Amino acid sequence: MKIFFIKEKSAAAVKPAGILSVLMLFFMVLPAGINASEFRGIFNSIIPTDGNFDFPRTVMELSALADPQLNVNVELSRIETMAGEIKKRLRPNASGAEAVYGINEYIYGVMGFRFDEHANEYIFKKTVNPASVDMKNYESLRIVMRERQGICVSLSILYLMLTDELNIPVYAVFVPGHIFVRYDDGKERINIETTSRGSFAPDSEYEKAVSYTHLRAHETVL
Repeated sequence: MKIFFIKEKSAAAVKPAGILSVLMLFFMVLPAGINASEFRGIFNSIIPTDGNFDFPRTVMELSALADPQLNVNVELSRIETMAGEIKKRLRPNASGAEAVYGINEYIYGVMGFRFDEHANEYIFKKTVNPASVDMKNYESLRIVMRERQGICVSLSILYLMLTDELNIPVYAVFVPGHIFVRYDDGKERINIETTSRGSFAPDSEYEKAVSYTHLRAHETVL
């Protein structure tokens, strides 16, 4: 899986597996009380060494570390069913834009997934009562799938799992404090904002948010 990492000026390059581990570590696993040493050992046992990387399964197994109630096979079956429904809606040889529109219509229209502003206010602005926010509701993929709401991390991971099942070239893009996804087949390049019903977002929108004059100049493809 290709991952784009928008580095802060002081950040070091991170390998793809390292990015995924850091993502899951801070947003899904450590809040559940698993320390970094325990995480490292379990993570290394989950990541395959033969190059046969099953992204949806790996993500679900990592999420299960934070949520013991998560049944990996049950949740993977839901992902496969959703991907199958999306596939029915896409015409053969659909353009990138058509594919993304079809995926968005299913995720946000048919299934009703949504971004939770309340959690976002808590994470970034600290303007809500902490007692009113249970972050497990946004970190556990089981709960995200059940409640059909999440934050940038969980919604982007859902998008990546579905497009991985569909063999559609969509990748993770990290900018300081945020994650979104991108369709990129080498010819067509579309930034997809998962917190805004999959709307297309130009580079300039993220450049403005992170004070970069040229996003690609700060982008490392890993």
